[in-house]
Amino acid sequence: MTLKITFIIIAHQNPKIVMRLVNALTKAGHTVALHYDRKADPDDFRTLEQAFHNDPAVRLAKRVKVHWGQWSICEATLNCIDQIEAAGWEPDYVYYASASDYPIRSSDELVAFLTRNNGKEFIEGVPSDKQRWVKGGPQEERYQYYFWFNWRDQYSLASFSLDMQKKLGMKRKFVLGLEPHMGSQWWVLTWKTLRRVMELANRPGVRRFFKSTLIPDELFFQTLVCNLVPASRIIARPLTLYQFTDYMIPIIFCADRVEYLMRQPFFMARKLSPHRLELYDELDKVWLGHSKTLSFAHDRVAMISPEYETQRLHHRDGVKGLPLYGKPVPDWYEDLARLEETFFAVIGLSVSEMKIAYLFLSCSQKLLCHGQIFHPKCIEFAYGSREYAGYTTDAIKLRDTSAPNFVANMVRAEQKKTTGFLIYADHGWHIPEILFDQPNPRALLLRGDPLIAFAEFICGGNFTLEDRIDWNMIDAMPPSVLVRKWHEFLPLFEARLQKLDRLVQSGIEKKRNNNWNWLTEVDLDVTRHSRLHSQNFMRIRSDLAGWAGMTLSRWRDWMIPAGKNLGIQLSNMIPQETSREVTTMLAGLEAGRKILIGALAAGGATLPAEFDPPDGHDEPVTLGARANRAR
Repeated sequence: MTLKITFIIIAHQNPKIVMRLVNALTKAGHTVALHYDRKADPDDFRTLEQAFHNDPAVRLAKRVKVHWGQWSICEATLNCIDQIEAAGWEPDYVYYASASDYPIRSSDELVAFLTRNNGKEFIEGVPSDKQRWVKGGPQEERYQYYFWFNWRDQYSLASFSLDMQKKLGMKRKFVLGLEPHMGSQWWVLTWKTLRRVMELANRPGVRRFFKSTLIPDELFFQTLVCNLVPASRIIARPLTLYQFTDYMIPIIFCADRVEYLMRQPFFMARKLSPHRLELYDELDKVWLGHSKTLSFAHDRVAMISPEYETQRLHHRDGVKGLPLYGKPVPDWYEDLARLEETFFAVIGLSVSEMKIAYLFLSCSQKLLCHGQIFHPKCIEFAYGSREYAGYTTDAIKLRDTSAPNFVANMVRAEQKKTTGFLIYADHGWHIPEILFDQPNPRALLLRGDPLIAFAEFICGGNFTLEDRIDWNMIDAMPPSVLVRKWHEFLPLFEARLQKLDRLVQSGIEKKRNNNWNWLTEVDLDVTRHSRLHSQNFMRIRSDLAGWAGMTLSRWRDWMIPAGKNLGIQLSNMIPQETSREVTTMLAGLEAGRKILIGALAAGGATLPAEFDPPDGHDEPVTLGARANRAR
């Protein structure tokens, strides 16, 4: 009879990665009890519910809000054990893991190993009253005193509380007279032992005691198992590989470490980057037995190999151009500071104008141009994709956790093309500052027409590439309302321009020794001649006033030199479909602009004469009642 394994998975983000891990485990014939953090996005959990609704091999545990260093993570684990009991699976072993873990050996190897060692418990348990286990920070104090505050998020309060308890002599005895043990939270235990753990955990006062300890996931199961099971049956070595840097931060494994992982005498590894899916592809082959791994001696299982230390020292300062996980990076650059690939951004003050540039750049076979990857409500991937580099279009919280790392992951995901994206002047955290500071990014800066930006402002702002200006709504607004909004808008627009000026000046100073082609400026408003810089980089300015006479060929004449600055040659010929879309957009913007000028004039607003020059068209393009008045 084949030995049965159930995996407990504790997860809090990346539902796509969670589903991939669970599906890999169940595909090999195992069962899974999954806990998904109650703090996570409800839509993410609904995605998981739908994915596993009819899967008899998967049970979703009662959700709790998990906080670092607190009882909640033990509670989540116990809820998973309850689900295993309710499902009636009766596994031989339960393997505890997180969603950032992944198998690095085949399922058959794991089953064979546990079959040979059936009855052994794989959990680290150091008698903490006798032996030092914690490398830095409190050890015995973790359970001798009460921890009512989170040690990480409320450090001052937790530290003050601990000091006061020491002064008041509030040291307490361990619950039930048990001998405390500490160790790694990653374990593989027999179901028989876990049932005994649950019986002990349900005794009066046990859970209440552990709820006020510090980091109970390194204490609770370790103590109960080591007090219930003879030491001869305990192998104090986790079967999951995890590594820390010299900076005491977990190493995150990327695709460049796949061969290293496949040589290690462990069955799972943590933490894997969720943004390098080729690593998962290779490990899936290993897990399902399609790729062979290096064999190891039975007594070396879960033992740190000599290569472990060599790997740590070799990567102490990182591989050139690749992330240096765990080492603090100055300021807020994070992983992006180590990126060496050239990439670009189109920075603008209106989405309508940026979209025209986007349509031209998307025609090149050498560029991968995404949309607004920092839009507040969505991530606009190239070609309308719903997923890219491990992110989904709605992964806003994950993206905003570290905007620089997000950009670095996006750029590294494309190996053959130069990656770029659109960024509205107010979006993207500090990414615009980094673009004008780092040596490798290039920028196409669209100093847009304030009237187009104003039209988007009236329509609610935060446009996506699919949104359109509602000129009919603007046409229907009383002129007095439009003028009031115009005066509200102008200071905002001016502030954005000043920010761009500061960034350009900063870039000039910091990139002085760089090639001149790091920046291309296109100024679409000739009322701002003074804003053009005299430094030696590409400057393109409209020869016409405002938007009058702006055509497909005019934009093409601007984009071709801009493309050269991005390292590619844009063709004079663009696809007919793109040509039609750009021409239609330009005609609509020019006609709508006239509506706006007429309404502002009717409301008494004074506009520069250049905003409404003589029209060069033989036939006026009208859109609404104010178009003729605007002429």
